[in-house]
Parts: sequence; C-alpha cells; structure tokens
Amino acid sequence: MIEDDENDTDDATTSTFTTIDQHHRRDDRPKKRAWYTNQIIPSARYQIEQELNEEYFPTLGEYTCIWGLIKILFHPTMVQNRLPDLKTVLPPNTNVLMFGNKLYCLNEANIPFEIAMFPNGTVRPCGYETFDGLLDYPVSAHPRVDGHKLLFHSYTTNMELIDRDGPMKVGVYDLDTKSLDFYFGPTKVPYVSFAHGMMYTTNYMIVWDCNVHFDPRGMFDGESFFRPKPEYNLRFGVIPRNATDTTDVIWIDTGHPAAIVHP
Repeated sequence: MIEDDENDTDDATTSTFTTIDQHHRRDDRPKKRAWYTNQIIPSARYQIEQELNEEYFPTLGEYTCIWGLIKILFHPTMVQNRLPDLKTVLPPNTNVLMFGNKLYCLNEANIPFEIAMFPNGTVRPCGYETFDGLLDYPVSAHPRVDGHKLLFHSYTTNMELIDRDGPMKVGVYDLDTKSLDFYFGPTKVPYVSFAHGMMYTTNYMIVWDCNVHFDPRGMFDGESFFRPKPEYNLRFGVIPRNATDTTDVIWIDTGHPAAIVHP
C-alpha cells in the first residue's frame, strides 16, 4: 500500500508500464492509495519459448565461435517458421498506450500488442493491432495521441521493409474515419538511426535522424545493437500534418553529432 498525501484529486487515474514480458499497474484511488501488480504479458514469443522451455529466439552475443556461425545460417528460418510476421517477434516490453479505449503494449520493432485489463488488475492478451490491415511497418514505443488521431513512426532493420519504404516510416491514423491521413517513408538514408521518439504540434510532426545507428555486431560481440557514429550529425525531420509524401518533409541538419531519446 502506498499513501500519497499530495494527491488531492477526486478522480481515479491509471498508469501502466511494462518490463520484459511483464506488466505493472498503478491505480491511484480517490482515497489517496495505490496498488500494484506484476504479471507476465503472454506475447506470441513468450508462449513459444514457454512451450519449448528454451530461449528459441536469437539474443545479443549469440553468434560467436563456430557454433554461432552455424546458427546464423538457420536461425532466420527458425524464427519465420514460428512467427511468419517479423513485426511480432520482439516482446512488447517498452511502453504502453491508451488509444480508442484500448490498451496497447509497445516495442518499436513490432506493431502494437493489445491487452485487456480487468477490474481486479489481471490482463488478457487480445493480439496484434493492424487497424484492419493498414499497418505494414513497425510502430515505435512512443507514438502520440492527439484527440482522435494517433501520430506514429518507427525504424526497422528488416531489409525487405527498408527496400520498400526506407529505414523509417511515419503515419497518422484517424480513429473516427478508420483511415490513414498519410503513411510513408520520410528518408532513404543508407543506415538505420535510433529514432526512438517523436514530437508534434498542431500542424507538424517532428522526427529525427541521429548519430546512433544500428550495428549488427551486437549479435556477435554481445554489446549494444545501436552505437554512436561521430561522423553523422543530428537532423530533425519536420513533417506537415497535411503531408502527402517524402517531398513534403523538411530536414534540418544541426551540424553536430548528437542523439535524442526522450524529449
């Protein structure tokens, strides 16, 4: 039990967040109390590894020595045999979002994973959200809700998606019309930047292309997948909310190597 003498609101509020395949709930009650639960979010990846009783999916530093070189030959096929849609492979463990009276768990390499929460604090998986087939690219861990619209973007390391759309894609989904205002790749740079978040105003979305880039060496040496590249500058992409394609994006180069995570 947590006492909160500084919270004088009469309205109950709820905030949620996730860790690795787990879900935490904080419910601030009118009587200035809070309660907490910690539960597994049974994503498809979690259920597969529970069924097999092993870490089936590749992890950092796994491809080492001769055995690692052998594994790299068959691991991609193994993963797609179990989860054909690579936008659902990673655990939904980074953030949560309420949109359209639905609760989503997010990982920027995935499409949103919907869960249902019950009054006693337990949760139930509902499945991955594509907005009736409109989403064909991952959605970041930090999309923005603006009224009845969801502003979103993400990056990907999936070469098939990069070849089609580029290393980043942005979009706006309208809950009222069940349609996309726009959805396109704002850049065709030959690398994947750690574009973890975004900002917005009434008239613009703002994304960034920073100097922290995806580096596949993480699969071999166990270090981070994303590493700083001092030869690249931080750039901001300013996207009008009535944009139609990449030509409407204004890229502003700061002239300095830098990165942003949570503005």
